[in-house]
Amino acid sequence: LLDPASASAEEALRDAGLTVLNIAPAADRGGYERLFAQVSSALSGGGPGYDAGIATAQDIFLTLDEITRVVPNDTVGTACYLYDLSGSAVTGDMLGSTIMTYSGVTNVFKDVVGGQFDYDTLRMSNPNIIFCAPGLKNELESDSRFSNLQAVRSGKIFELEPRLMEWQGRTIVECALEISGSAFPELTEESSQTTDPTSKIESQVSSALTSSAL
Repeated sequence: LLDPASASAEEALRDAGLTVLNIAPAADRGGYERLFAQVSSALSGGGPGYDAGIATAQDIFLTLDEITRVVPNDTVGTACYLYDLSGSAVTGDMLGSTIMTYSGVTNVFKDVVGGQFDYDTLRMSNPNIIFCAPGLKNELESDSRFSNLQAVRSGKIFELEPRLMEWQGRTIVECALEISGSAFPELTEESSQTTDPTSKIESQVSSALTSSAL
């Protein structure tokens, strides 16, 4: 199974006598179901595999639906995910942007494609939350170009592993919980024994899923 963008890897695999199946990554809910259906069909065969893949993808997104119900909807949070300060970010044609929406925040680059942004777009959109790759927070805080951004002024910069924005398995739930826990700290329990910012959200989502199953 291979991302269609990995042309060199595909050629090497075919030269080695291996069968290669190109499967495009998902960018939204429909694409996620298609991805799981294709992978499951390849591994489990035709109709049964296709149906099982769809069902699995739908179950995962039902959890995201519950996260959406838990987060506050009376405020609109604008956010972005930056891979670096040279113009790489999560844009609207990536699944990470969809995850952000289900987490209760709006990606300021949702109308941008190609994984690239320009500084003027970031400055004009002025997100109130910035998620970024580990190690980038200090750079953001010390770079004068970003000093007037609302997220920088309010200290709402959160480091998040790129794999969570990129992987397309059940980790999308982990990603959504991380984003929600950072964006809505009021959801966390004020307890000296609770240090995980996603604990209360996880508990509420679990309770909601249990209730819906009864």
